[in-house]
Amino acid sequence: MIATIEHYDKVFMAVSFDYDESFIAELKSSIPGRNRRWLPEERIWLVHHIHGDRLRFLLSKHGYQVIDPLSVGKTLVAGGIFSDLFANTPPTLRHRLFRNLVLVFHPDAGGTDSMMQSLNAAWDQWHDKS
Repeated sequence: MIATIEHYDKVFMAVSFDYDESFIAELKSSIPGRNRRWLPEERIWLVHHIHGDRLRFLLSKHGYQVIDPLSVGKTLVAGGIFSDLFANTPPTLRHRLFRNLVLVFHPDAGGTDSMMQSLNAAWDQWHDKS
């Protein structure tokens, strides 16, 4: 499962992930209501930046692989998490994985420039390796 954390405004981070009732229950019990809110029309949670480390911990604890451009030094260097995905994907499936990730992370599809740059960097690193 993949969770994405992105900058929303000066106060909040936007978090999107596949629905997990136990994760949401723990999110609600761990982060005060005034520091989190659900936006149903956008299907994202907003979490105050001061709870970023706690949020990342909870996501990892519940088995999410976190894509987090807010942690630039960790995620976007040399393709970051995308590089890890390609490294662990059989060479015959990498192109299909890349095309599907583009459908999700391309800026025209609602992704961000930084996520697409990270994906392209990983693809450049791994697409010729067998």
